[in-house]
Amino acid sequence: MPEQIVEENNWFMISNEEKLEILCLKVLKTNPKWVKKYKRGNKKIFKKFLHEVVTLTEGCAEMVKVSKIMTRLLS
Repeated sequence: MPEQIVEENNWFMISNEEKLEILCLKVLKTNPKWVKKYKRGNKKIFKKFLHEVVTLTEGCAEMVKVSKIMTRLLS
C-alpha cells in the first residue's frame, strides 16, 4: 500500500549520481553570477545552489549526494 502511494504521487527519491550531477550542472550554468560569488569566497550562497536542485526535483533529490556533487563541481 505505501509503495502504491509513492508510485501514484511520483515521490521516488532521485539518488542516481549521474542524474543528480546533470541537475547540479544545470543549476551552475543557469546561475553564473552565483558561481562567481561562491568562488570569490561567499560560501553562504551554497545553500542557494542546493535550493535550486530541490526546486527542480520538487524535493525528490537525495540532498546528501547533491551537496557532495555540488561541492566537487565548485572546487
